[in-house]
Amino acid sequence: MPLIIDTDPGIDDMLALLLLLATPKATAELKLISLTYGNCALEATLVNALSLFYVVGKENEYRATIGLPEYTDQRPIIALGSRHPLNGVEAVNATDVHGNDGLGGSHQTHPEYTCPKEWVEMFSPGAKEPEETFPFRIGRQESHLEILDILRSEPENTVTILAVGPLTNVAKAAAADPQTFSRVKEILSMGGAVRITGNITPAAEFNVFADPLAASIVYALTSLRPQEMLPTGTSESYLQLPKPLDLTIFPLDITTKHVMTSKEIEQVLDSRIARHPGSWLLKWVKIWTKLSLEKMEVVYGWPDAPLQMHDPLTAAYSIDPANGWTLEELDIRVESAGSWCLGKTLTDDRSRGSIDNNPHDYHRWHMSGSGNKVKMVTGSPYPEFGSFLLETLSKLT
Repeated sequence: MPLIIDTDPGIDDMLALLLLLATPKATAELKLISLTYGNCALEATLVNALSLFYVVGKENEYRATIGLPEYTDQRPIIALGSRHPLNGVEAVNATDVHGNDGLGGSHQTHPEYTCPKEWVEMFSPGAKEPEETFPFRIGRQESHLEILDILRSEPENTVTILAVGPLTNVAKAAAADPQTFSRVKEILSMGGAVRITGNITPAAEFNVFADPLAASIVYALTSLRPQEMLPTGTSESYLQLPKPLDLTIFPLDITTKHVMTSKEIEQVLDSRIARHPGSWLLKWVKIWTKLSLEKMEVVYGWPDAPLQMHDPLTAAYSIDPANGWTLEELDIRVESAGSWCLGKTLTDDRSRGSIDNNPHDYHRWHMSGSGNKVKMVTGSPYPEFGSFLLETLSKLT
């Protein structure tokens, strides 16, 4: 199964990436890591993604000394994407949660785990291409164009796009080439807060709030009548998609129920580090997860606040969607204008029947054939997701 991840790494994004790298290509082949702004600036997300491969390389050297195979057989393209939302306004960030570098400040406290500067310089225009033995390939186009190239090269309806940051790159790909974009099998998006409060404002979840226009567009492309659902002034190109988009979202309603605790980190990582003190990967993951747990205590104001596993949960579904998940299809829309509720994802829970041509059905919530058709994940097969994730990532024993 070909897979693209559009991501803004980010603590939980990095755990999602590690989960995908730990998955054999025969199960899900990671074709592209498409980077975007979000948890931190785009330049910081690049350093984090490259540092991941740097540490995995060091981990492979250690694993060779103890007779274990390499951590991953994946060799994706890495490409730089958007630096700001579709409308060009200044990007919001979540550095209060993820640290200025996106990894809890670990690049400053433990610089030995940071990728060489030469790796970052390889992404400069005109830079020399790395050798075939390098652990990743470099995308020379903006990442939404790399997304389209993969959709062209893979069989139609086979590529899943896993979007765990703002939806800017996805919306740009749909606008740039609607026919090619429609070849996508599905979009899996971590975002939204449908029946609970948000996390960046009382109304909105961060990824949707970061670019509510892009989110509103992507959600509207699930509609049989996207012209009714698209925000006013949206490009006509979005109406050229030949079929509705298959979109599944993982809102805070489900992701906040899946956490990683300090106790789980101690029980799983500490025991494996004790057995494998030379493991670069295990020690690195422990550094920034512990730093993030300290930030959670400050953000939420109570001790032992857990890490919420938003993005890794979405990644777990992309790898094994048939494993006991529950979903609900709803007309979910995104508020792309306003002051207090910007970025809110909402559905209609008024329990009213559908009556066509009802003059009081404002915004067509009950008109047959109108509205968005979004699948929302409501249940998972992982009662103790933190332990499952750590045990999967630390596959040394």
